[in-house]
Amino acid sequence: MESIRNNRRVLSVPVEHKRKIRGIIHDESATGRTAFIEPEPVIEINNDIFDLEQDEKREIWRILKELSDTLRPYTPAMRQYLVLITQFDVIMSKARLAYQMNAEMPKLTQNPSFGTEMGRHPLLYLKNKKIGRETVPFDLKLHGEYRIVVLSGPNAGGKSILMKSVGLLQLMMQSGMLVPMDEISEMGIFENIFADIGDSQSLEDDLSTYSSRLVNMREFLEHADGKTLVLIDEFGSSTDPKMGAPLRKQF
Repeated sequence: MESIRNNRRVLSVPVEHKRKIRGIIHDESATGRTAFIEPEPVIEINNDIFDLEQDEKREIWRILKELSDTLRPYTPAMRQYLVLITQFDVIMSKARLAYQMNAEMPKLTQNPSFGTEMGRHPLLYLKNKKIGRETVPFDLKLHGEYRIVVLSGPNAGGKSILMKSVGLLQLMMQSGMLVPMDEISEMGIFENIFADIGDSQSLEDDLSTYSSRLVNMREFLEHADGKTLVLIDEFGSSTDPKMGAPLRKQF
């Protein structure tokens, strides 16, 4: 049976018959029961194939070299076109996503504040839109003297989804994207956005769920200022209630 070894056409022969065929032995099977032999009459043919393949590679390199020499003077222009095309691609992608989410441009303010009307979680909205399910919107206002909002309610009530929605919408808006909310909404600009949502325990760093929360809180306190958005989901959980309760009261 014909096969390929070392880029050469060979015959697979039972190892007990390999001495019956004149040629070059290239390999044996893993079991040692089959030898791969290049018969003498095929050697010259394989050599010709090898030479033709090398000629093909040299011709490819010659064409690429000539093409590179021709295009090299236009390198600066092509780089400018690449930047321009990338910008168009980003704008088009933002526009298509905004169309799918029925997104709007809210009113912008320089002060860090929220005035979200009919806001929706972007990923949840797209998912529900595909299956024809309604996404319940939310209103959230946080400005002036009010700097803290505490969300409470039963399990599976949508608290974490709302918090994630706030973070996603803020990041989208500050990235130059339209957001799924009513156009009468107002959004401010935050210089820092911190989030502690989910389980961040790490065996590599020797951190439990609660100790990882404390590490995050330390980072927040060290770097947060008056223009920082901080999102914390169930702070004080994953520990003894007696220790968690005072922390909840403090924050």
